[in-house]
Amino acid sequence: MEIQISRADQYLYRTQRNDLKQHADKIIQGIKKIGPNHAKRAIWELFQNAVDLSPSCEIELHLSDTELIFSHNGVPFTMHTLDCLFTQVSSKTLSEKKLEREETDAIGQYGTGFMTSHSFGDVVKVSGAIQDEFEGEQTDNYSKGHIQFNDLVIDRSTQDWEKLCDEISNLRRKVTELLNEPLYLRIASKNSIQIWFQ
Repeated sequence: MEIQISRADQYLYRTQRNDLKQHADKIIQGIKKIGPNHAKRAIWELFQNAVDLSPSCEIELHLSDTELIFSHNGVPFTMHTLDCLFTQVSSKTLSEKKLEREETDAIGQYGTGFMTSHSFGDVVKVSGAIQDEFEGEQTDNYSKGHIQFNDLVIDRSTQDWEKLCDEISNLRRKVTELLNEPLYLRIASKNSIQIWFQ
């Protein structure tokens, strides 16, 4: 039995794929530009991202011959900030940075901070909690909770944009599945980024 796909569904699929291709191309080009000096910057960027989210957070760094584990007890991810890790888009807006459009300060503007962590390895495992709200959403009527997650693997080992699009889609699908899990009050959990060395 042949399944007919409507033209509207074909259009929706193709436009979503085009959007993902833009993200995949940016990630592939960004990783190609990573040089040996980026490893020093990567540690700073991870610290900067944690402190941006929670100035009073505690940070732990574990280093072995095979991996780097960076953890902090700051605020959890939001659906938006987690997706920004997957797509390599900055989660910071101009208003959050208190910048005018004319200013040229690129810090935190283009989503390049987390990209530098790939100077250690192409595969990054992320664990933590997702805050159950969208930025700007009124949550007075909802119970605020968090969804714990472990070991979301961000694999950037391919140079093939189609495979990378599939990776991003799979990560988004996993988060969608997580959002159907029960909410918990957040109790002293940590956000963690584990990078395997190449």
